[in-house]
Amino acid sequence: MYRYCRVPTDNRTGIRELQNNNFSSSLTYVSNYQIKHEIPMTVFKPDYPQTIHFLGDLIRKTRMDLNLQIKDLAKLLKVEEDTIINWEYRRMQPTLPCLKSIVEFLKPHINGSMLENDFWQLCFKNNKFYPQQLNTFGEKLRATRMKNFLSIPQVAKEFNVDPTSINRWELGKSDPLPKLKDMILAWIKSDENNISTTFKTFHKNTKK
Repeated sequence: MYRYCRVPTDNRTGIRELQNNNFSSSLTYVSNYQIKHEIPMTVFKPDYPQTIHFLGDLIRKTRMDLNLQIKDLAKLLKVEEDTIINWEYRRMQPTLPCLKSIVEFLKPHINGSMLENDFWQLCFKNNKFYPQQLNTFGEKLRATRMKNFLSIPQVAKEFNVDPTSINRWELGKSDPLPKLKDMILAWIKSDENNISTTFKTFHKNTKK
């Protein structure tokens, strides 16, 4: 994220140095011309994340990009201000219900700046159950379930199977029957294509 710095014109040509925090850049003055120079957001906001390694970094970056104060985001997510601070500085991990609210806040503002899988890996970075790879049917099933914040019993109910079957499929210990597997893969694909993955919508679309 950058902002422009407008340089006032004067009647001479020369070089001046702009130094602010850890940023330094030469600005050239030319008579009767005004030069614009891009300055990193970190000059204006020292806490602005330069790299995104954790979910807290992404929360803080998005909040600052939107010019939201901590109290504004706290009100939006219906949590205490200290909770936002703890998330941003990795002092505390969000609970699952809070993570769902965070995802709903972040997703519209990613705008292709991050790969979909990288985003979810960031969200579930400290969750040992989220798959690191999405190669097998079981890994894709678990990832889709977790991205939609669904429990194993909820998914089992929708596909009319026993919860232990979902667990075995996710662990790669067995596979569903071909017809059922095709239905589950269609649900997974709808999620990958960013189509609404609510079961009500999914079942409605599959009946067309």
